[in-house]
Order: sequence, then structure tokens, then C-alpha cells
Amino acid sequence: ALETLVRSGAMDPLDLNANRARMLGALDTVLQAAEQSQRDRESGQVGLFGGMDDTQTTVSVEIPDAPVWPELQQLQAEKEALGLFLTGHPALVHRPDTKRFTSAELGRLGTLVPTGDGQRRGRGVEMALSGLICAIRRANRRLFITIEDHTGRMDVALFDEAFSLYADLLNKDEMIVVEGKVSVDDFNGGFRMTASKVMSLAEAKGRFARGVRIAVQGPCPDLVEELNAAFAPYRAGVGRVYLSYRNPRARAKLQLGDEWRINPCEELVAALGDLPGVTEAALVY
Repeated sequence: ALETLVRSGAMDPLDLNANRARMLGALDTVLQAAEQSQRDRESGQVGLFGGMDDTQTTVSVEIPDAPVWPELQQLQAEKEALGLFLTGHPALVHRPDTKRFTSAELGRLGTLVPTGDGQRRGRGVEMALSGLICAIRRANRRLFITIEDHTGRMDVALFDEAFSLYADLLNKDEMIVVEGKVSVDDFNGGFRMTASKVMSLAEAKGRFARGVRIAVQGPCPDLVEELNAAFAPYRAGVGRVYLSYRNPRARAKLQLGDEWRINPCEELVAALGDLPGVTEAALVY
């Protein structure tokens, strides 16, 4: 029960930084100290942490620090504990990337899709959209999914060839990018899409990114060797590398040469972020 309360955020006020990882790691220690204090009170003794007041005992416990959970991990913990995302949404976390290659947020389709009568409404509008899969329904050779972001929801239909090609990518609670025709859904009053292509979020980021941006705080005497090793598995691509370097005496922005071209992807960004001196690593669109 206490773990669920921590994961849901209910105990955030008990930590100055609302560090749920630290609180979760400290539960065993805190419970042991509380149980010892209770035993001391029941036996009439003054324990190691106890006081002389029978009605109230202050217990002091040393709690080790722990890195704060990344936002996506915190949101997932909320979903597991509460059945919903409480403090945000995964789509909003990824929005700095997805806004570069999608047509609109789901709650703002009304500005792009014709809603009145006419031939244009019937044809639908070609769009690329992203969202979290929150429901899946199968019917013979057809698959219907519902995707959501922080602004709304939309149903997506996959027929025949699209169903066969992309069924393995369609799992609940996964972020995806879908391309297809969006039209008015007369049944629920919203919008629906007939999908022609589906990509995982990682695949879409790699497809549309044109390079990576790295910020480095020097001095870093081994920077070239470390970058060379990090880039090795991703060589021979078309993506550019943009480097922003600064130390106590100077700063510079560089675009590395053709010999440094790479395949931009999330895995490379994560590897770069772990290098000493790297303060930021991100995809460039």
C-alpha cells in the first residue's frame, strides 16, 4: 500500500524534492525504525531513537539519496498505481520531437479537417499523427486502435495489407506515429483515420531526424576519442553532427565534417548523454 502511495505521488509533500525514487528506496528503513519505536513504547523503554514522551516519539532516519525518476518513468508509475497519468502525459514528453514531423495534436484536428458537407470532406486529409495506444479491437482482417495524446483521442483503422504489415507494432501503451487519411467520424462526432503506414516512435525519430546536437562543458581532453567510440556503431549515415563546446576561457559551435556523418537515432542520443562532459544530446530535425 505504501509503495502504491509513493508511486501515485500521494507522498510527494513528504520529500522536499518530491523524489519518489528516494522515498521508495527508504521504505524498508523507515518501517523498521517505526516498528522499533513502537516496540520501545510498548515495553516502556527509551530506545535508540526514542524520547521520554509516551504520547509522541520522534524518529530520525538517515535516508540515502537516489536520482530522481525520469518523467516517463514517473508517469508510468502513476499509470500502474492509479490507472491514469496524473501529472502529465507521455505524448507531451515527446512533443518537442513529434511536433517536427506530425501534422497536429489530436485535439486540434478541427482546424485542418473539413467538417461541413462537400466532396473534400469525403476524401479525407492526408496527415501524420502521433499518440499512445490506449485500446485495440480486432475484427477479422481489420484492426481498430484508439490513440491518445495530452489533447484528445482518435480511432485509427488498419485494413488488409496495413494490418499484416504493422500488427506487430500495435501494442497497448506504446507510442506510435501513423500516416493516413483523416476524416470526420459521424458516429462519435470526432475524427478517425484510415492508416496507410505505422511507425514506432523511435523509427519515426530516426526517419525524420537530420542529425544530432551535442553540448559539451570542457575541458575534455579525451573528447574526440570518446565521440569516435560512441559514433562507431552508427557510422555511414546521412545525419550531421552539431557540436557546441565551452570551457572557462572560450566557446564555439561546430558542424563536424562528412567523415563524422551518422545514423541519427534515440540509442545514439542516449549513448552520447552518458559521456563525461556532455551536458545535452538531442536529435535535430
